[in-house]
Amino acid sequence: MHYGTRATPTRAGHFPTMSKTNVHTDDLFLKKLKLSNREMEVIRLVKNGLTTKEIADQLNISFYTAETHRKNIKLKIGVEGEAAFLRFVYSTDLEA
Repeated sequence: MHYGTRATPTRAGHFPTMSKTNVHTDDLFLKKLKLSNREMEVIRLVKNGLTTKEIADQLNISFYTAETHRKNIKLKIGVEGEAAFLRFVYSTDLEA
């Protein structure tokens, strides 16, 4: 993947499944998407089932900042809508 490109779903919002045995590879995949450490942390918390408000409380940030992190993640991975975002989140094997 090159600078300025986004991950694109293989079909209808589906992303390639990450290796279940190599979490390091998954972190590299997310780094190639230019996700910040905070955005990766938000992905982990979403995967743990936290709501945006709960994420904001846990990270000691405002609700709107947490929403902005989610919005930026969606832009960087190239998805629209919550369902496609959640499919992406659950397709990663980041440790929850």
